Amino acid sequence: MSDQALTPDVGPFPGKMGPYTARAIERLKDGKPGDRVTLHEMAGCMDRPCNPVGVPSEGRLGFANVATAIHRVLVDHGPFWQWDRTERAWICQDNDGRMRETHRRHRHIGRRAKKNVRILVGADRSAMDTQQRQNHSVQQVIAGTLAVATSASARKKLLTGDVTHFHDPPSAKLIALMQGQENV
Repeated sequence: MSDQALTPDVGPFPGKMGPYTARAIERLKDGKPGDRVTLHEMAGCMDRPCNPVGVPSEGRLGFANVATAIHRVLVDHGPFWQWDRTERAWICQDNDGRMRETHRRHRHIGRRAKKNVRILVGADRSAMDTQQRQNHSVQQVIAGTLAVATSASARKKLLTGDVTHFHDPPSAKLIALMQGQENV
């Protein structure tokens, strides 16, 4: 380790970002919707090649630095950048781009939740002890809630304002499920 002074944001210590990530943050933090940063431009800014995963090269670390920078920029500064593989550039997203991405992520979460429900349904509760049954019930509630909340029918009802069929589940039933009581 060198004796040079370190800034609070950049350094070789765990929890501190490296200089490549810091340079990428500097480039991305003032992004406006529609701005584009190409691979070549980012590599020049970082002094490190940054090729996407799947491209055989030494530049994958640079691409990972940019991914970290994108996360830090979103959390600390607000702009949301996304990789566009057809343009081979990062694009600062407007509100529509943000909505498209969150909708895509919700669909992904819904598919995973449905798969988790199918996995949990196949479990043999009779072979579980009380604590395992409680954990199983909690996992079912979580997976089921996510599956319902991300479903197309729930989205349609929320968009049209038809929420008359939505109701809070009885708290006593949820508590009983989480306590492992079988006859609810």
